[in-house]
Amino acid sequence: EGEGEGEGEGEIEVDFTATITSESAPLTVQFSDISTIETGTITAWDWDFGDGTGSSLRNPEHTYTDTGLYTVSLTVSGNGVNASVTKVDYIEVLPPSAPSVAFSHQHGFYEEPFSLTMTTSTGGGEIRYTLDGTDPTSSSTLATAPISVATTSVIRAGVFVNGTGPAFFQTQSYLFLDDVITQAADGSTPAGWPTAPINGQVFDYAMDPDVTQAAAYSAIMKESLMSVQTLSIVTNLENLNGSETGIYVNAGRSGRDWERPVSLELLDPDGGPTFQVGAGLRIRGGWSRRGDNAKHAFRLYFRSEYGASKLEFPLFGDEGADKFDKLGLRTDSDYSWNLGDADGDGLGELNAMTREVFSRDSQRDMGQPYTRSRYYHVYLNGVYWGVYQSQERSEAEYAESYFGGDATDYDAIRRRSAVVDGNNEAWNTLFEASAAGFETDAAYYKVLGKNPDGSENITYPKLVNLENLISYMLIVYYTGNFDSPISWWFDEPDGNGGIVRNTGSNNIWMVYNRVNPDGFYYFAFDAEHSLLAHLAGQLPYPQIEASVDRTGPYEYPGLYDYGSFNPQTLHQQLTAHPEYRSIFADYVQQYFFNGGALTPAVAAERFGKRVTELENAIVSESARWGDATQEEFEAPRTRDGH
Repeated sequence: EGEGEGEGEGEIEVDFTATITSESAPLTVQFSDISTIETGTITAWDWDFGDGTGSSLRNPEHTYTDTGLYTVSLTVSGNGVNASVTKVDYIEVLPPSAPSVAFSHQHGFYEEPFSLTMTTSTGGGEIRYTLDGTDPTSSSTLATAPISVATTSVIRAGVFVNGTGPAFFQTQSYLFLDDVITQAADGSTPAGWPTAPINGQVFDYAMDPDVTQAAAYSAIMKESLMSVQTLSIVTNLENLNGSETGIYVNAGRSGRDWERPVSLELLDPDGGPTFQVGAGLRIRGGWSRRGDNAKHAFRLYFRSEYGASKLEFPLFGDEGADKFDKLGLRTDSDYSWNLGDADGDGLGELNAMTREVFSRDSQRDMGQPYTRSRYYHVYLNGVYWGVYQSQERSEAEYAESYFGGDATDYDAIRRRSAVVDGNNEAWNTLFEASAAGFETDAAYYKVLGKNPDGSENITYPKLVNLENLISYMLIVYYTGNFDSPISWWFDEPDGNGGIVRNTGSNNIWMVYNRVNPDGFYYFAFDAEHSLLAHLAGQLPYPQIEASVDRTGPYEYPGLYDYGSFNPQTLHQQLTAHPEYRSIFADYVQQYFFNGGALTPAVAAERFGKRVTELENAIVSESARWGDATQEEFEAPRTRDGH
C-alpha cells in the first residue's frame, strides 16, 4: 500500500476489494474502495483497471472481456494528500466457459471393466474423443454409445458445436493396476511408443517379473502402487518422442521453445480431492539429460494458454501454498537405479530417493525457508514411469507466497550468478563487498545493514541474513554435500599433470527482497551428493571421500569471480570477523546439542519419516527401473537388497 504524499494533514491508507477476482470471460467485477484517511475526507478516486481503462467513481463496476491477468491500481486524494495502492495480477480472466463433458466414471484406479458414458447438456453439441493422448478434432471418434473400458486407458474429450471444439479438452485416466504390474513384461512396446532409440534416447518400459513376482513383493505390488498419490501426464506422444520436436528425445534442449502442452491429473488412492488441469511440460535437470538415461525429470508450468494461469490446489496440505505457477518433478540420477549403473561403476547400489530431500527438510526444522516435496507415482499416457518427487522452485512467485509482498519485489538468483527474476544489483553489491573482505567493523556491519558500531542504518540495505547463511552452511557441513554450493565435480589442471578439485560453484538458489531487505535467503537444492561420508573407505568411488569434510576452505581463484560467487565463499570471507565466528559457534551449539535439529536422534527421525513415506512405493520403482542399467544376468536392484 502507498502512503500519503504531498502537503496536507493526515495520512491515507489505501485499499480496495473486489467481488470476484477470477472467472471466465466476460468477467464483471464490482470494486469497492475501503481506504481510510487520518484527518479529513477522501474526495477523489482514480482507478486503473489494467486493461487500458479506468474510472473516477468511488466504487466502480468494470467488465473484462479478454483473457489474461490484470494489475489494478487505485489512487485516492483528500485533504491535500495523495496515496496509491497497486495489486499485481489481481484479476484473472479465464477463457470463456466451454461446453463440458460429463463422465459417468471419474478418473482413478479400477479393478473391473466398466462402460463409460459421456454426455453433455449443450444443445447441438457432439462429443468427440481420442484414446492416444492427442487433442480431439471434428473428425475424431464420435461418442454415440458407451465405451467399454477394460484396461488402462486415457481419454481426452470435448464438446464440438457446428464443428468447432473447445479451447481446452478434458482428460480422464483410468488405471487398472493388474495392467500396470504386468506392463511390457513380455518385452512388448506400449502402443504408440518408440521401439528403438530416437536421437540416441533409449527407452525402457517393463515392470520386471523378477520383482513383481518375487515372493517378497508379489503380494504387495498393488499396495505399493497405491501407497502415494499419482500424477497422470497425458499428451500427444509426438510432444515427447517426435525426432524434431519431442522434448524427451531432445532432452538436452531447454527453455520456452522446448515446452509442450499436456494434461495433468492428480489421482488419490484414498479418495481425497483430485484435479485435472492443462500445463506446459519441460525436461528438468543437467547431467541426467543424457540419452542413456531412460527416466528424465520434469518441470510443469501453469499458464493461461493451457487453461488456468496457476494451479490452485493445496499440494502440500497445511504445510505450504495452494497456488503454483510451476512445479518440479525431480528424480534421483547419479545414485539411481535408472542411471547409476550406466557407466559401469555400480552407483545404483546407493539409490535411496531420500538423500536429497533431507537437506531441505533440515532447513525447515531449523526454522528457515525451504522448498517442499511430496512423493508421487507418475504415468505418461497411461504407462507407469516410476516414483518422482515434487519440488517447489524458489523464485519470485515462491517468495511472494511465503514472504509476502509482490513477486516484483524480489530478486531470484541461481548458479553462475544468473538472474531468474528481478535484477542482480544487490547480488553484485554483496559480491564486491565479499571480494573486498570483512576484516573491519565498517565492512562487516554494512552488509548487515548497520553502522560500524553495530547500530541500524536504514540507508544500508541488509544483504546478509546471518541465521539463514549459517544454517545453510551447517547443513552443507553436516551432510557432506560435495556438489553445492562448491562442487567437487568442477576441476582444473594443476599444471603438473594432475587436477585441482572444487574449482566451481553449483546448485545455488537464492532470493532477496529489494523492497524490505532482510538479506539473501539460500535454499538447499539438488543435494543428491550428500550423506555418503559413512561409506568412505568402503566403496571404490573417489567422490565418496569428498563427502567426509566440506569445511574447506576452498581457495581456487576462480571461486572469487562474480560468475562463481556463492554462499560458501561468502561464509569463508565473513569468518575474518570475530563476531561472525562467535555467532557461527552459537548456532553450532543450538543445532548440534540439547536436542537441536542436527543432533543424531532428531536427524535420524527426520530421515526416517521420508523412508516411511517411500517404503512401499519404492517397490514399484524397483520393478520399473531396478534392472534398467544392470547386466542381463544380474538380479534387479530392490528395496531390501540395495
